[in-house]
Amino acid sequence: MRHFYLSILILLNFSANILAKAFPLGQWGIQEFEAEVDPYYSAIDWIVPLTQEAVPVVDPSQESGVYGYLLKNLYKPRFGLLEASLNPLPILGVYTKQDQRKFYDRAGISSNVNLISIVTNGFREPGAVSFFLGNVANFKSTGEDQPSGKGYSGYLLSYGNYHIYDNSYIQDHWIETEIKLKGSNNLSNRTLSWSFRVGGKYHLHPEIRDLWYFSIMRDRTDFDASGFSLLQNSNFEYRVDFDYMRLKFTRYLLLLGKKFPLHHKKAAITFSVGLLREVEGNYTGKLAASAPTSEWSFIFRPNLSF
Repeated sequence: MRHFYLSILILLNFSANILAKAFPLGQWGIQEFEAEVDPYYSAIDWIVPLTQEAVPVVDPSQESGVYGYLLKNLYKPRFGLLEASLNPLPILGVYTKQDQRKFYDRAGISSNVNLISIVTNGFREPGAVSFFLGNVANFKSTGEDQPSGKGYSGYLLSYGNYHIYDNSYIQDHWIETEIKLKGSNNLSNRTLSWSFRVGGKYHLHPEIRDLWYFSIMRDRTDFDASGFSLLQNSNFEYRVDFDYMRLKFTRYLLLLGKKFPLHHKKAAITFSVGLLREVEGNYTGKLAASAPTSEWSFIFRPNLSF
């Protein structure tokens, strides 16, 4: 398992070097590498422009206008992105249960509640390899000299060969297809990121059902804010899954968080809490028979963001 994802990262770097030589910078534009490090989702991206046209600039102050622009240009891809991603804490949760079982069991509050599961729950795979084809826009507010962020819209295809089930790995080759809008804007006094996703996930494991899903996420940090506000220094995530064949709702995830900025560090400590409901129907056969007895799971995600 560990060797598979390490080999993916090596393959990504090797492919980048080969393709960069096959398609010179002057032909495809400026290629970029980006990295994202987070306890719950870390990734390395290789971005290749498909055109030499300048990236359009959008004023992020009118948020609805940003969404409208990205949707309007969904059918005109400007770049391709290859990504290798890992979910570190969910991987650590599986490792703890499999290789440090005594420590994992000591974290149990009751027969149905485990502190490690609470912190790592909500992720169904340890990582993926993804290809994204879409459009991009730079965010630049009036009076600013440099762009402060980017927005993306397009089509995503992902693959992985493991599924996480009750903090355990199951060998499962799966493919995920997705239409998404996402963006992030980082100003000197605040940051804002958001995403909207509609997609489907298809499993080769005969006891894991295929599904469709809808997801929205919004995350905002206000470094100069004082007092309590529901909108400032908060995050929100909601996802609903339903069975591909029966069109029956099978899973709900709701996550709400509050941020506490470290003003001098331009960082924020985040505490997110939520509920995950697994409705009967996600699995069949032996997996369904051994599924956790509780349909409801509590989620707690502490984090430090920069």
